[in-house]
Amino acid sequence: MVKYFILFAVGIFLLATNPSPQDFSFFLRDQAQSRLDLKDPTAKMLAGEFLATAAIEASYRNNFFIASKYTIDTIGLRLFAPNLPVKFEFLGVAGKFIPLSAFP
Repeated sequence: MVKYFILFAVGIFLLATNPSPQDFSFFLRDQAQSRLDLKDPTAKMLAGEFLATAAIEASYRNNFFIASKYTIDTIGLRLFAPNLPVKFEFLGVAGKFIPLSAFP
């Protein structure tokens, strides 16, 4: 009986902490700004915002209720960076994002 209660509690926790598309948007903005090598903070913020917006527009979510899989289709971004893989995938679980594919 206790193991069912624990399993139920874990399921409720994962359901409550499943990251939303807005959380993914914040994650992408943070990643874009932290990976840019620009000295000017305003330029870094604007470039990061542009890159994150482009990635958000090219992404989609598979919601599994206790976790979500986010996929970014990079076909449009590959015009500017041909070395990018075809897609990036992330698992959103417990409020965190775990890369499932190589993320530069």
